[in-house]
Amino acid sequence: MTLWITDPMHGNGPTMPTGYKTRRFGTRWARSRDIVRYVLGTSLTVGDIVAAEAIGATAIAGHAGLAQHVLWAHACEMHDPVEWLGPGELLMTIGLCVPASPSEQAAFIDQLADAGLVGMMVGDHPTLPGITELMRERAEARAFPILLVPAATPFAAVARLVAAANSAQQTMQVLRLAKLYQVASSVGEDPVSLIAALERVLGTALRVEDRETGLVLLGAKPETEAEAGERRMTLDGEPPLDLVLATPDARLDAFSLVHVRLIVQVAASRYNDAVESRAARGSAALAEAMSGGTRADLDALLDGYRLAAGYRVVALPVSSWSSARRAVALSRLPALTMAGVKSGMILVPEAVVPELRKLLRMLSVAAGASSVFLATGDMHVALLEAQQCLEWAHPGGEFWAEFKGVHVSLLTRSIREAEEVVTRVLEPIAGDDARSTLMRETLFAYLENDRRWEPTATALSIHRQTLAYRLNRLHELTGLDLSTTAGVSAGWIAMHAWRQLRG
Repeated sequence: MTLWITDPMHGNGPTMPTGYKTRRFGTRWARSRDIVRYVLGTSLTVGDIVAAEAIGATAIAGHAGLAQHVLWAHACEMHDPVEWLGPGELLMTIGLCVPASPSEQAAFIDQLADAGLVGMMVGDHPTLPGITELMRERAEARAFPILLVPAATPFAAVARLVAAANSAQQTMQVLRLAKLYQVASSVGEDPVSLIAALERVLGTALRVEDRETGLVLLGAKPETEAEAGERRMTLDGEPPLDLVLATPDARLDAFSLVHVRLIVQVAASRYNDAVESRAARGSAALAEAMSGGTRADLDALLDGYRLAAGYRVVALPVSSWSSARRAVALSRLPALTMAGVKSGMILVPEAVVPELRKLLRMLSVAAGASSVFLATGDMHVALLEAQQCLEWAHPGGEFWAEFKGVHVSLLTRSIREAEEVVTRVLEPIAGDDARSTLMRETLFAYLENDRRWEPTATALSIHRQTLAYRLNRLHELTGLDLSTTAGVSAGWIAMHAWRQLRG
């Protein structure tokens, strides 16, 4: 059907179809016909408002943005208008919210343009600060129209014009909103399916990002750098999450965005709870296994990977533990995490180590990795190896340090073998009395400091002569000759066996 606008001065004959693109009408057209012209139009632009005789607006800057579509016009004099207006909307002000200095005015234009507003209409009122040249230049550069209207033009008339022109679009908004909630109720409790369904309804890509790690919880991670037109909104609750609308040209009004945010927030919270619950189950099972208690089936928690096929223990600094643990959980890596006093611990199948290394490098987290173990009874030894390697790793250089020494567990494959080693090598100083404890601490410090006298004496807070006396006494008690390779090897293996037994 074709709609026509009639000339009120020359009868009711058809004079111009509504699809005709003339922007200004002759003075013979009644003001009511101005409005009818836009009501019948399918979409209102900033340029259409300038063209309306009834409004009397003049574009004084940002002419390249006159073709932008206006979803709504809103009067606001608050200090921060972007808190009240959203993408596709026109700010109307008598100047109370406009700063006075040129630099602040330029920053104000950037703020409005970055928030997705399509322009600003200012009333020619005594409260309006002077529009500086810098403000005009910034508006031109950002294609952000600034419209000047006479003081006699009521902003309500502009709002009614926009509302009438977009009445069909508002109907579509209501239908879209109904569809959003229909989708939310139809997909059940699966957050992944919900995000995919919302993307189909909205026609834009969505994703939920974890602010602490930068990882994506829901939706697809963009293959390229973030587009300039992305819109980011904070979701309520902990941990901090962001909703990102990834398509630059998506035209979602502020009303729809409020409801999308609410729906996604529920889905993200449900997904985060599931991730944290899985991580907590893994930590509990790992702690139980490390304490020697009756443990849950670790293989089942590792998505089918078998520890008997080879695993490593990775130690992380306590300072980086929170973000690393969360990153492992969000990445759904088949790995178990546990917090410790000296370091964080990750138990990871050997086949998954490359993925874990990539993740930790992205986070700039230093890590020490044990050699490959096969028996679950060797997890204590593996942790000691990883913690020793952690001392050699640092984010500024080699962030990943891997154990390269002798595989201690080859000689202590079980608790029984570890007990035999301790009995054979350390039995004279294996007691809990003060003398035995002193001798063991001296032996372990001497070995860990590569038999260097100064570092060992410093670590024990004793004099070199005292250290010499203790080492001689140690030789007398145990028979260990630490000047020979055999003596050092026996002492090193016995030290790890002791720690494997005593934790």
